[in-house]
Amino acid sequence: MNVYSKKHVRRSPIQAIVKTAYKDYFYNIPQKIIVTNNLEISTTFYETEFFSKVVEQEYSKLLGKLTAVEIENEKIMKPQPLMVDEKQLFAALIAIQYLRLPTVIDEYWETFRKTGSASLDIIKSFMAIQHQGHKEFIDSIKLDLDKDYKPVEHSNLYTDENLIANLQELILDKIWIFHVTKDNFHTSDNPIIVKPHVPGHKPFYHGFGTYGSEIIFPLSSNVLLSMFDRKHFLGLECEHENYLIIDSKKTREYNCYQYFFSEQEVYSKINDFKGYELLKADNNGKDIFLKQSRTKIY
Repeated sequence: MNVYSKKHVRRSPIQAIVKTAYKDYFYNIPQKIIVTNNLEISTTFYETEFFSKVVEQEYSKLLGKLTAVEIENEKIMKPQPLMVDEKQLFAALIAIQYLRLPTVIDEYWETFRKTGSASLDIIKSFMAIQHQGHKEFIDSIKLDLDKDYKPVEHSNLYTDENLIANLQELILDKIWIFHVTKDNFHTSDNPIIVKPHVPGHKPFYHGFGTYGSEIIFPLSSNVLLSMFDRKHFLGLECEHENYLIIDSKKTREYNCYQYFFSEQEVYSKINDFKGYELLKADNNGKDIFLKQSRTKIY
């Protein structure tokens, strides 16, 4: 795998796939939490039993089927379309793949912290009114969140059946278009991107339910899935579940989204990152970081 890093200058872009987009113990549940709550699971349960043995195996089967595409004489040799149950499963797996991302748990944990702080401030205000002689003590009360619970809260997200079902429903209601390139699609450490096409609409369900949004998800080096909001993109209905060849310019555009919204790294089958170096040079030698819409606590 070839890697473009925003974090540091690499001597070589080449990196082993097993070390790409990888973080040690990311899904591990701390042993102290397992003991305290009498849980009958191992620390690596979600990594080994949930993701490796279930999610990734099912995802790999469907991914292989969707990306079995060939281009001959400017015509696409399309794969067999997914059956109804396969498409429903794939939509659920896209939701899980999104919810398992580090950016999602970071956002959720920060929202959890802000919500807790706001709730504590309200409680302290009532206490200050009722116990005016204890202001110093009341002011000293602070919110203390144990970061060891962060992976626990994360597991509650990517295994939440109701949340997954709601995201699945939103995904299934989109217009699915498979873009095929003769060049090379990139992906990143934040690959599922929600692109708004209509300004002024607040994000709903992380943007998955936002009016006028497009969900962008590279599936392989030559196939990228775009899921368009059906209410806004009525003109694309005729292309639903179709495979369309896009040119080099459009391919570069989709690759730039991966670069802009990546946290640290962009990944490619080949070393073709010159465009990012040009963008960086045009930005006073600094890489560009864009953030998707986040939940705000007031």
